[in-house]
Amino acid sequence: MVFNTVFCLAVALLATPISAQQEELSTKFSQPDQTAESAHACDAINFAEPCNAIVPGSVGKRELATSFCERAKFTGNWLGYRDCLSQSGVVLDGSSTSFYNGVTTGGRERGFFFGSKLDGFVNIDTNKLVGWQGGLLTIHGESRFGETSNEHDGSYVPTNAALYLPNGIGVVSGLTAFKYTQALSENFALFGGKINTLDDYDVNFIGRRGLTGFQSSALVANSSLARIVPYSTYGAGAAILVDKQPFATLTVMDPTDYSTQSGLDQLFSNGTTVVGQVRIPVAPAGLPGRQIFGAAYAS
Repeated sequence: MVFNTVFCLAVALLATPISAQQEELSTKFSQPDQTAESAHACDAINFAEPCNAIVPGSVGKRELATSFCERAKFTGNWLGYRDCLSQSGVVLDGSSTSFYNGVTTGGRERGFFFGSKLDGFVNIDTNKLVGWQGGLLTIHGESRFGETSNEHDGSYVPTNAALYLPNGIGVVSGLTAFKYTQALSENFALFGGKINTLDDYDVNFIGRRGLTGFQSSALVANSSLARIVPYSTYGAGAAILVDKQPFATLTVMDPTDYSTQSGLDQLFSNGTTVVGQVRIPVAPAGLPGRQIFGAAYAS
């Protein structure tokens, strides 16, 4: 029997949640509403001279007087610079999550183990940055260090998905996503680059990369696809959007995992994987949900 005691400190270091990426796909063609916090900070910023004209003390004193418990983000608003970057189309986000897992009975080895996961994200809206309508560049870098019960509990499926990825044991870092998405309309988009297959996999109670939902890999993604769908790889695809959410997607990708390496010199040397998926919204008893039908093929 495996007993997991988890201490999760998820600190949002920089900016908006990553779950906003999907909605961003279909809202590039309209200017988003400015939040109250953003408007408050922007009163002291001259956007005619981006990120370099702050009224001395106006933003700084308000931010320094705000307690950590009242801040939307742990590091605050950077004296207004974070909102300025967001207005220019550059959104930064990050998190640090720590785990304390242990095996009390059974398993390969008894004991408790401490490990941490660091994630950093950069989202660039090309419409705001350079006037190129419908473009979104998504970058995701991550590091893992410490120990985890995955190496000691004897489970076939990793019990801690967050510390199992990227591949390897011990201290591991990698650039797991560098993806460009081009929306051709509010209902159709093309994407390609280095794809993190779990970043956009957020289905009600599962997904979320094992950080803000379930921890076990069996409840983070469909384990039966692990043999042919890698965590991070190169590929391209298309998506049909309905009500700002992906309705149907088709992705062609390399079946090799490139989480911690570039792999550009050996693309598709081991064949090709094709993944298709359709999400159908349902509302049983008036409760929102969705049915997912998908298929994967590897050559």
